[in-house]
Amino acid sequence: MDNPKNQRGRTVGWLSWEAWLSLATAVRIGNVANALFILSLLVGVASTIAIVGTTNVKEWYWNKDRIGSAERIEKLRNQNLVLEKAVSPRILEQNLTGQKLKQFSDVSVLVISPPDFEPKRTAGQIRWMLRNIAGWKQLSGTAPSTFAFFDGVVVHVVAGLESARSREAGDALIAVLNEAGIEARFGPPIMELGPSALLVEVGPKPLPATMQLKPEDIPGNDRDPKIWGNILE
Repeated sequence: MDNPKNQRGRTVGWLSWEAWLSLATAVRIGNVANALFILSLLVGVASTIAIVGTTNVKEWYWNKDRIGSAERIEKLRNQNLVLEKAVSPRILEQNLTGQKLKQFSDVSVLVISPPDFEPKRTAGQIRWMLRNIAGWKQLSGTAPSTFAFFDGVVVHVVAGLESARSREAGDALIAVLNEAGIEARFGPPIMELGPSALLVEVGPKPLPATMQLKPEDIPGNDRDPKIWGNILE
């Protein structure tokens, strides 16, 4: 029979589903297709959940990396600031500092330093302030002792009761230098100095503890003691 008609009067051609499938087969294929369709929807939902979840996880790790990078950058920036401060030359405000020391204009002072540029420059600032603003006298002669020039500014006075005036002036000088960010302290007494005389030893600028050379890092052997950093003028 050519072009048979179905129950609704529709013509069934050889390309139509009805020409190739029985009812049972159509039911089975339809059920399978429905199952696959439902499965694809479930896969789509699962994929969407997985995409959203993994995207959130990736963003969390990226944020963590960004925070870590920002912290490392901030740490490096602080280290650079410490390094800049460590290697920058010491600066002394001379007018206001000198005004505080005018009450000791009766004392004499000798300011010495090694030939290195930075301590020599700092010594020149202190010497100018003491002589031209504070009015301290120049101690005649040369340094009575040999100095190793330790880091920072070291103030020496004579020992004993007769050192009261020079020690008072030394206390004031050390205080104003430390206020200005120039590390200063008393050193051992020098007996050759007079009762109203000070010797100010200006050594290299102290480095932060994290940048200081450790004794164990200095080459040596198991027999002889290590000696380093001494300067003879």
